[in-house]
Amino acid sequence: MFGWFRNKSIKRLRLMLASIKARDYSLHFNEQNLRGEELKLAYEINDTISEFRDTSRRIESQYGYLEALLNRSNTYLIVADDLGEVDWMSEAAIKGLCGFKIEKLKQLSVLNETLVQELESLSAGQQKLVSLMIKGTMVEWSISMTRYNRHGMDMKLFSIEDVQSVLRQNEVDAQKKLVRVLTHEIMNSLSPIISLSDTLNHSIEEGDIDKTDLQMALQAIYRRSQGLLNFVESFRKVSRVSQPQKEWVVLNDIINDLQQLFPNPAITFVVEDGTENILVDQSQMEQVLINLIKNAVEACNETPRPHIVVKTYSDRPNNRFYIEISDNGPGMPPDVAEQIFVPFFTTKSTGSGIGLSICRQIISMHGGRISVESKEGEGTTFKLMLNNY
Repeated sequence: MFGWFRNKSIKRLRLMLASIKARDYSLHFNEQNLRGEELKLAYEINDTISEFRDTSRRIESQYGYLEALLNRSNTYLIVADDLGEVDWMSEAAIKGLCGFKIEKLKQLSVLNETLVQELESLSAGQQKLVSLMIKGTMVEWSISMTRYNRHGMDMKLFSIEDVQSVLRQNEVDAQKKLVRVLTHEIMNSLSPIISLSDTLNHSIEEGDIDKTDLQMALQAIYRRSQGLLNFVESFRKVSRVSQPQKEWVVLNDIINDLQQLFPNPAITFVVEDGTENILVDQSQMEQVLINLIKNAVEACNETPRPHIVVKTYSDRPNNRFYIEISDNGPGMPPDVAEQIFVPFFTTKSTGSGIGLSICRQIISMHGGRISVESKEGEGTTFKLMLNNY
């Protein structure tokens, strides 16, 4: 009798283990007509299978939610193993790359052979900017790779992001912010003019105004109108930045001019190779650098030991040239840092808010980018990237 119970119990346990291994959680032992230890065992097996089933459903639900979340991203996402076997692709990757789910990473060679090589050469956590000819169009993509472990297997998550689409979205956001700033500034000027004009009109109609009051009111209208005219003229400056006349310039020619203009012991110039030639409009580039250095000096006005670094270096394999202007000033809060390139946005009581906007336009027309990194209490760094070809 005991041997029969033992054999039957072992058989049930094996069925449970096989079910769990196969992730088949439909197994259920009928508990009717069972007694004693046999009933307890059947109950515990059913309970264990039920827990596995509930856990599996939770994981599937979470996985479905995460997949739906990832599929909403415009970034191309690809999961592959170390052999390049593709396990998963986001909907954006399927539609934006080949139009179908690839089985191997190497199949991306139909788009561009270099793309496959760049993806396979990525190390974990590394991010690269690559310029590639895709379907007859030159694109600039940011690619990166992250490693993770799934069920004991090492997997790679590749991310491919269209830099231009991000820039276009940033431009749209900047235009919206510009409209808000313009509306605010114009309303600030027009509202008092309208109000004062209306008051004057009523006073004249009623014959209840003397020459002094009339003169003061007209002067106030003139000042506000002149302020609005100056504002519009500033806007014209922003919108009329001329196209750069680029030519090969020796870097030292620009650096020497800056050192003459800023003989400040707090400013350090760190030049990787002063004899290097860069393709720029020298006048416009000096205008940008003068503006950024001047801002850095002003940012450090109340810093006990101001330190400003102007650093230049090259990324020759990618034909890129970089200039960084760093300061140890008070830094900026995130909400200010993200708006400093918006025309007419300023935190200075006497500033026009067009300097950095013009800087960005000039660098953009050079085919480059300008970015800022800043933390409150830790200073600010402006980074210029130029395509040196």
